[in-house]
Amino acid sequence: MKRQAINTISAFQQATDGTLSTAPELYGHIKYLLIDSRRLLFASSTCFFALSGARRDGHDYIKDLYAKGVRYFVVHQDYSAPALDEAVFLYVPNVLKALQDIAAAHRHQFDLPVIGVTGSNGKTIVKEWLYTLLQEDAMVVRSPGSYNSQIGVPLSVWQIEDNHEIGIFEAGISTKGEMDALSYIIDPDICLLLNIGSAHDAGFNNRAEKVKEKLKLAQRAKTIIYPSDDDLIYEAVHTHLPTNIDKKAWGKDKSRQPYIWLEDVSPISDQSAQIRVHIHGQVYDYIVPFRAEIDIHNIMHCITYLHHARYDDQMIKSRLMRLEPLNMRLELRKGIRDSIIINDTYSNDPESLQAGLSFLAQQGGDRRRVLILSEFRDQVELNSGEWQEKIIQLVRQYDISVFYGLGPSIRIITEQIAKEIDAHHFDTSEEVYKHLLSAQYSRTAILFKAARYYKLDKWVNTFLSKSHKTILEVNMEAMSENLRVLTSKLRPDTGIIIMLKSFAYGSGDIELARFFEEARVSYLATAYPDEAIKLRQSGIQAPIMVLHPDADSLDKLWQYKLEPEVYSLEQLDNMALQMAPGNRYKIHLKLDTGMNRLGFRKEEMSRLVNRLVDIDGVEVATVFTHLAAADKPDFDAFTRQQLDTFDWMYHELISRTHFRPRRHALNSAGTLRFTEHQMDYVRLGIGLYGVNDHSQLSPVHRLKAFVLQVKPIMPGESVGYDRAWYATEETDIAVVSIGYGDGLMRSAGLGQAQLWIRGHLYPIVGHVCMDLCMVNLGKDHQIMSGDEVVVFGPENPATHLAKACQTSVYEVVSRISERVNRTYISQ
Repeated sequence: MKRQAINTISAFQQATDGTLSTAPELYGHIKYLLIDSRRLLFASSTCFFALSGARRDGHDYIKDLYAKGVRYFVVHQDYSAPALDEAVFLYVPNVLKALQDIAAAHRHQFDLPVIGVTGSNGKTIVKEWLYTLLQEDAMVVRSPGSYNSQIGVPLSVWQIEDNHEIGIFEAGISTKGEMDALSYIIDPDICLLLNIGSAHDAGFNNRAEKVKEKLKLAQRAKTIIYPSDDDLIYEAVHTHLPTNIDKKAWGKDKSRQPYIWLEDVSPISDQSAQIRVHIHGQVYDYIVPFRAEIDIHNIMHCITYLHHARYDDQMIKSRLMRLEPLNMRLELRKGIRDSIIINDTYSNDPESLQAGLSFLAQQGGDRRRVLILSEFRDQVELNSGEWQEKIIQLVRQYDISVFYGLGPSIRIITEQIAKEIDAHHFDTSEEVYKHLLSAQYSRTAILFKAARYYKLDKWVNTFLSKSHKTILEVNMEAMSENLRVLTSKLRPDTGIIIMLKSFAYGSGDIELARFFEEARVSYLATAYPDEAIKLRQSGIQAPIMVLHPDADSLDKLWQYKLEPEVYSLEQLDNMALQMAPGNRYKIHLKLDTGMNRLGFRKEEMSRLVNRLVDIDGVEVATVFTHLAAADKPDFDAFTRQQLDTFDWMYHELISRTHFRPRRHALNSAGTLRFTEHQMDYVRLGIGLYGVNDHSQLSPVHRLKAFVLQVKPIMPGESVGYDRAWYATEETDIAVVSIGYGDGLMRSAGLGQAQLWIRGHLYPIVGHVCMDLCMVNLGKDHQIMSGDEVVVFGPENPATHLAKACQTSVYEVVSRISERVNRTYISQ
């Protein structure tokens, strides 16, 4: 039931106690809240919230949005608004809090039951599974994607409309105090606390504090569902929650008297298991289409909710079998005939369509763009004239060359689009597949965007260029978060130089260059000219610094507008000979302050200054040095000595020349530990990948292979080349699809390193082979052919592999072979 609508700027003013720029006369209805100017859909009914971050200010985009038709803006009270005749500004002390207050006011106009989901992992999966389980019985509104942050939650709750009968919203926090706002906005009747893990540990004093903070989501709830086997959660629920909250637990420990006792989980096949549970003394057996431990954990929350909601047992059994694995992410892979494939066949709604098209534009370069789009099967009300027109606009905006429409209700859109570009309509995914196969597109960027109903994902692999199953996943969301963490340490005017040497630390230089160019960093940097030229030929326009130019490549540097590092007088003289009169050439001076690698030493400064004065046409863009041990506290005194030396050398340069170059010395570790020396730029490299066990940074990589075969080994039998390992007892080994040809070092063998399979670590036995390795499983396992193996990733950190191989984590990630498939993950 709805009471008073919160859909005008006047209502926003009442919810926030802000100040309006004009009198409240004839204000139109507001339907859409916008925080990203690039995601504008319907200008006339949109209100823009000018959020400010460490490096970007939403107020800078107001004029552009006004030109596109937006008229309502929520801005900071100190903002000096431009003279825009029809604009209405709502001035508030805090724009983010205003967004949250407006969403909370909107939420509290509705009496529908709401489920709030929180925990360290699995929130999106459980939310989507609950949606699948409940959608037949009620109109469900839910968080889109992983919208669970201080911004995501209010945008999620804003979706509630009159026809919705139940809401499911995620809540995620990274530090103490954040749940207070989210709890009030969501105001759940039922809270699901899934688990507590290491995610965002840095934001809390300890795990106990983290649990207590997450439990704030349940403070106003009627019921909480939680795993009683987790000691921290069990104790916190019974210590910090009011006694009148109905506490529904599930767990294996019968002594804790859970509402649902999980007696047993028995694998049925490599893709399914049987769960046996007890409720009030009655036994229930459920077959579920998963067998991984984390999937069973998440399903138990769903089963507990369904029993709490008094669902019939047969209905529960039937619906559990409908659950499917959910990725909830875009995956970028290299396709056949020099194409790229973006697989987003996990969800389909207008908001995620625009996100997918934005990713397509970012990564597609100059390739022809193909969009394969199904109808919005789960959201029939969005198949309206308004949304159909917007989809046509998006096709134009993102320069789509070929359009495939899939499903009955998208036929009208396809017919309209066919008037402008090549467009085709099909009723089944198989028809789409056959047409794509016959079309034989080359140099295309293809976005597969379809509702799960159409199962288009089963055809995607056909168009991939590599069949090798070993995959390096690069999580662009984690990369973006790491960039945010690192840049949050900096002044707004400090520039960012992104190091992309060695194939971007094994991650894929072109894809990451496009990502960071869109993030508007100041510079990209490569080790060698051919790496930089490759980026230019791929359409990268950002300034590029080349760290190790050679004498024979200078013409190419000038041709491709690349800026070389200069580290010796000989190199500088050679460069001066090749400079055309009348032109200006940007260079970057490398000063050696103690690394004793490349660079001008302190005693060379006088000769360097004299030579620079004599050369006509050179422009010293930056001066920099390389810190030898910024990540080692034991050498902090030496690091500060390097910085002092650099300061002296820099002032020697500017005191004797007309140059006023910008300075940089800090790498990723220096950015975190010596922020006061950030100067004009910082250079970010390995820290962006979250591989150094820093609590504030998230791992970006997941290198995964697969079990090819499981076989029994008897005592006395050897495994692998040179008979280097013998079984001392009866055991099983798994043969895994990764070897030193893929980048797994031979030194990882003979029990030195461990691989993660189904929630457990198993040692590599025998020598690592070129294409394969073997791990010892023992006899107490449930591992089968086809199971995923994590070589390194969040579950099995790359630092552990580096330590086992007695090398640096830089080498571990940089040596991953180009024959390994790279998949780029984005929300």
